[in-house]
Amino acid sequence: MKNVPLKPVYLLLGEDQSLIQPEFISLRDFLLQGEDKNLSCEEFEISADLPVSLALDACLTPPFFSTLRIIIMKLSAKLSKVEVDQISDYIASPSEFSRLVIIGQPKLIDSKFRKLIEGSGHIVDCNSPEVKGRAEWIQSKINGRSITLKAQATKYIEEHLGNDISRLDGLLQLLESTYEKGSHLDISDVEPFLGSKGAIAPWGLNDAIDQGDAAKALSEVHRLLVDSNRHPLQVLSAIETHYDLALRINGLKATSETQVIALLGLKTHSYVVKKALARQKLLGVYGLKRAYIAIYRADLDLKGITGLNQNLIIEILVAKLAQITRQFRQLSSR
Repeated sequence: MKNVPLKPVYLLLGEDQSLIQPEFISLRDFLLQGEDKNLSCEEFEISADLPVSLALDACLTPPFFSTLRIIIMKLSAKLSKVEVDQISDYIASPSEFSRLVIIGQPKLIDSKFRKLIEGSGHIVDCNSPEVKGRAEWIQSKINGRSITLKAQATKYIEEHLGNDISRLDGLLQLLESTYEKGSHLDISDVEPFLGSKGAIAPWGLNDAIDQGDAAKALSEVHRLLVDSNRHPLQVLSAIETHYDLALRINGLKATSETQVIALLGLKTHSYVVKKALARQKLLGVYGLKRAYIAIYRADLDLKGITGLNQNLIIEILVAKLAQITRQFRQLSSR
């Protein structure tokens, strides 16, 4: 594990065990420095029957057949004030031969405890990254491997895995075991090992519609309907939500995302609002009206008005919306 300082305590935060486990193994191997994990590691599932104090006592117990101890404390509930104070007391005077690794979900860790760990230890975020930062996150996992990937191969993996980002570690291990150290891999080298496409969120579809790119939008909606197994009504709802914010902005005397968030009392990322502002500015009342008419008709069609295949109804809608955006982009460029 690169760029991780040697500290008396570590906190691994995450919701998905498949993302936590690779990070834990990497941290454990870094701390072991060649020692036998079976002799050095001890795990505690903290509960009413197994209190924090027992794990901390283990930290203070000298190792028998190795030179260090790694105490793993897994949390299943929030720590009490007494337990936080006990850990704080230990961190103030930690054992020189032990490393404490705490694993828990973010919702179990309050700000006070987090600041405690930040001050004396190190925090590892094991959560799946937001879409906006996913490319950088994937690259960080590739760095330090025995193989390297060309930029187009990394991008291809990102698009292929979609939301199933937990498959990345296994894929990289497979590539390392297949190719010689120092290999520089391209798309053709990694493609045979990717397996089925991962599920995706609807943001890629919305972005393609906003770009007026019908071909890309149809590709994205096909993946949502087929690879992600989304019901057509779910996809329609996501599209409607996408336009709803632009419609709510229409008529507001707001010129920035900060003003929109304040006026509408929104709890969302500013870049989402920024995109909605751009959408509203481009389409205006007339463009939004055309989009909503298309959405309304698709909704009726999905309820059986025409008898068309439901996936086909959504594909027709997506093509229409992309066409509307493209027309308004062409008008605005004149």
